[in-house]
Amino acid sequence: MATLDALKQALRAATPSSCQRHPLSDEQYATGFDILTRSSQSTNQAFTTPYLSQLVTDLLKSKSSICVLEIGPGPKTVLSSLPYFTLTSNIIRYVAFEPNNKFASSLLHDLPRPLVCIRDIRQESFTPQTKLVGKFDLILFCHSMYGMQPKSDYIKHAVKFLSDDSGKLVIFHRETLCLSGSCLVPQQVYTYACGEVNLRVDENLDMFAALMAGFSITDPRIMTKWREICRDLACEMGDKTLRFSSPEIMLTFTKHAIALSELTETVPVLLKRTVKNRLASGNRPAAVMAPAKIEQVQECVRWAVKHGFGLTVLGGGHSGHCVVPHVVAIDMVSFDTVGALQGSSPLIVAGAGAKTGDIIRRAMEVGLTVPLGARPSVGAGLWLQGGIGHLSRLYGLACDAIVGAVVVSVKDGRVLLIGNVPAQHQPEGAVRPENEDELLWAIKGAGTNFGVVVSVTFMAFPAERMMVRNWVLPDTQLGIAKVDEIVSGKLPRSCAVDSFLYAEKGRLNLGITMFEWMGHGARGIEPEDNAQSDAASLVLNSLGPENDVKIMDSVQLFEADMYMTAMHGGHGGSKTSTFKRCIFLKNLHQISHYLTAAMDNRPTPLCYLHLLHGRGAIQDVPYADTAFGTRDWEFACVITGVWPRDQDGTHIARSTVEWVYRTAMEALREYNGSVCDGIYGADLGPDPRDALLAAKAFGHNLSKLGCLKMSMDPHNVLRYSCPLPGGSMEPSLVILVTGESGAGKDYCADHWVTLFREHEIQPQIARQISISDETKTLYATARRIDLSKLFHDRAYKEKHRQELTAFYQNQLQKDPKLPEKHFLNSILRARPANVILVTGLRDEYPIAAFCHLVPSSRVIEVRITATKQTLISRGAKPDNIKPPFAASVPTFTFNNDGQDPNLKHLNKFFTDKLYPFVSDPNVKALPVLIRPIPSFPLPNMTFRHVLNIAQHPGGLELITSLFTSLYHIPWDNITHIIAPEAGGFIFASPLAYSLQISLIPIRKGHKLPPPTISTGKQGKSHITSCLDQETETAAEILEMDKDVLSKDEVEAKVVIIDDVLASGRTLCSVLELVINKAGMKQENIRVLVVAEFPAHKGREMLKNKGFGGVWVGSLVVFGGV
Repeated sequence: MATLDALKQALRAATPSSCQRHPLSDEQYATGFDILTRSSQSTNQAFTTPYLSQLVTDLLKSKSSICVLEIGPGPKTVLSSLPYFTLTSNIIRYVAFEPNNKFASSLLHDLPRPLVCIRDIRQESFTPQTKLVGKFDLILFCHSMYGMQPKSDYIKHAVKFLSDDSGKLVIFHRETLCLSGSCLVPQQVYTYACGEVNLRVDENLDMFAALMAGFSITDPRIMTKWREICRDLACEMGDKTLRFSSPEIMLTFTKHAIALSELTETVPVLLKRTVKNRLASGNRPAAVMAPAKIEQVQECVRWAVKHGFGLTVLGGGHSGHCVVPHVVAIDMVSFDTVGALQGSSPLIVAGAGAKTGDIIRRAMEVGLTVPLGARPSVGAGLWLQGGIGHLSRLYGLACDAIVGAVVVSVKDGRVLLIGNVPAQHQPEGAVRPENEDELLWAIKGAGTNFGVVVSVTFMAFPAERMMVRNWVLPDTQLGIAKVDEIVSGKLPRSCAVDSFLYAEKGRLNLGITMFEWMGHGARGIEPEDNAQSDAASLVLNSLGPENDVKIMDSVQLFEADMYMTAMHGGHGGSKTSTFKRCIFLKNLHQISHYLTAAMDNRPTPLCYLHLLHGRGAIQDVPYADTAFGTRDWEFACVITGVWPRDQDGTHIARSTVEWVYRTAMEALREYNGSVCDGIYGADLGPDPRDALLAAKAFGHNLSKLGCLKMSMDPHNVLRYSCPLPGGSMEPSLVILVTGESGAGKDYCADHWVTLFREHEIQPQIARQISISDETKTLYATARRIDLSKLFHDRAYKEKHRQELTAFYQNQLQKDPKLPEKHFLNSILRARPANVILVTGLRDEYPIAAFCHLVPSSRVIEVRITATKQTLISRGAKPDNIKPPFAASVPTFTFNNDGQDPNLKHLNKFFTDKLYPFVSDPNVKALPVLIRPIPSFPLPNMTFRHVLNIAQHPGGLELITSLFTSLYHIPWDNITHIIAPEAGGFIFASPLAYSLQISLIPIRKGHKLPPPTISTGKQGKSHITSCLDQETETAAEILEMDKDVLSKDEVEAKVVIIDDVLASGRTLCSVLELVINKAGMKQENIRVLVVAEFPAHKGREMLKNKGFGGVWVGSLVVFGGV
């Protein structure tokens, strides 16, 4: 499957110079463009629309309205993909430049109605000389720059029309966009490698090919050749579709786009730098800075913070994201010194520009070594993010050996001393941060995310030689079984058994390498008596005689791996490119068939799987002691895609990368927990696919890392490193799945997660978590028992249940806030999922207990029920069957009584009641109608103007539609709608009219004729208390007609409608009136509000006032206060 750019080159190459080339007419261009647009819908839905929607949403957080300039929109503005009410309420000026006559006519005809009255469509080209009156908050180039040369001139001119620092210029383009030498720096870069164009075979291939080539021809022979090229380069699908790859990029610029000269005046620029990673080497950074001293590193950081830019840091150049297109990189090559300090506790101090080979050679000069990786050219990214090598079982990971560092803070540019930094290596003016211990913890496993590391201090170990043995076994399944048997036996940590699953001459082989430490105890660890010979005997008895055996020192070990010398003729000297992702495995025999099947489906003969032996000293370090939180694995499986270097950029390279991702993702999904224990974070970067994998990269340390990231990198300068959860990654929907033991909570949640992920129209990033995992983890650590079995072995879990419960109760007595901490840690651990299903809850009122912890997320409760007989059949003890949440009312209830063999009811419940919260267009449109007003009523407060909805045409209709449909309230059984003054009146009236239900107003005191019933307000509302304008007058009283709910109507069912739920004071007063004065029962009352602000803990107040049994729902949720 070729890219569109490869297709373009092939079409042009197939057109001889003698063939007459005709410029495309407006009609021809329009026809070809229409085909391309219709064929790119999947990319638009997955990339363009959501990213643009998020950008507009972020803009509107600080602005009540925006002005938009769109350059080259084509026949239809990209804004038409945004929610309708975004256009209605927030865009007050729209200017478009469209030179194509046919496009301009279509644009005017098909312009979304809200933009018609504010449009200014100019049928002319936008040029670097164009003059405009006024400024714009959003300027768009959506696939409209292909004919603009040089593109940088157009961008620099357009940036001049941005309104202020928050204004954004946005470019959507194929990833081949080149701005090299332009001195332009984007604020943010997003890439989408999975973009595709799916062309129906019955489309007009001639017009599509002409659009790609950029000209038309009339020679029938060349036209036939063009059609053949289209079919040959495409991947022809079974549904008669020609599929082309179309990776895309999105760049956002601000008024600071031309600020690079500020930096280049004070910091040297490196004009040429060889990057080891082949994929990264093709990226064109905005500039590569080469600071020669630490003050210049500080300059780079302060420049980035000042202008809102991101940076990458270049060490060894092995990372696929050490260089990112259009982003400034800091090359640490000048900081390459390595120092050795001998003594009783020897140390090695290495600069961030030093390579692994440099460090090992310097250490060996004084008889020392450091447990680094297996390749000599790898740099600091390895040590800071783990570092798995031949000495890991003996001495631990590379990050475990880190005892100190010098770091330039990306928060404020200060030079920080962290941990043990020898005096002679401490820069002048460096300071120790208050959270020094936290930072040292983070550097040991996630160190590329928290600052620019200048040097690292390693704990050193005695340098000894290793005996290296190699085997090649043709029976891969038998070989894997033997390896699994060997490593699960009593193999000492002085030995490591690595394996390679690869193909040679069309047959899968298993290569095995055993590394055996040759030390004698005098200069290091005392091995067990005869441990080496016993280990050798164990392996030799299982595998038979080795193919070869060598004794090597630490430097020679760099060439010891089989893939360097034996496999495929030796990858060490071949001209190949690679792409890798590494997953952690245990119980190898359970996944052996999956691994061999993955190899059978490899896209090139050169791909292989490398299994590095784990445990030993790696497992000795408790997971919570370093950021590297995944420790309990037997093998690190490096999924290695390899292709010939002359195939870089082709469909061969892309399909190989996709194979690596697919193999890793499917293993994590299918074998999560008991077999596949996580993923290695060192490989992960800004690719959206890596964001999914990163959720498994740090085990239970992910939430802590996310919080520390927000604290130490508040400007997100290092935004292209391994993705960590940040403040902007709060889920949109949290579903609390509750119910009795045996009801099937985990079963239902797991199935709904799958439905969210695999929805054919709008798939979601969804994840199931159990809040009880937090307690299990703490318990396993305290008792030193098997955490994996506690998670996945039901019998083992039941064995510990009583002691586990006692442990939790003891922890709860010490810290009453423990449930909140566990909930928040679980949510953070599930990021970047936007839908999270939570099980394992013990709280009586779960929404009230936890919703304020995720104030920007909608939190609902689904209670799973089953009959007592069903619960007993599933293992529940009869004495323990009692409703754990008897007092609270869930959002929804699902009966999981086991009579659903085809999952029909589970699927229907999902479609009807869960999926609309993330897919309903009206749900997405509603927040746009609620205008934010900054600094009102107080300077540090943003007021959400909920009543503004009524001022928009169709606003009340939208509210009425959501009230009647979103929560599936049985409106036929509702006898009255109750509306408190004054917001309730506005939204309840059209609802009551629509449903033909009586409306009962609740008014402030002395505004209704007698007889009335009344109650005092529970206090002022949040906004009123801020204004402090009301005194204790009639405003402190609420009243309603006394006889409107007569005594024979106490069984009536009512819905209370209001505009806002914040502190809950007003709603408590209304419920006091309706329940305690009018005599209604809580179970007959439902409350619906337009907007909820969970940070004010309104639901908690309802519970505390005795109204926890009232059902409450909201249409939209806002964070903040």
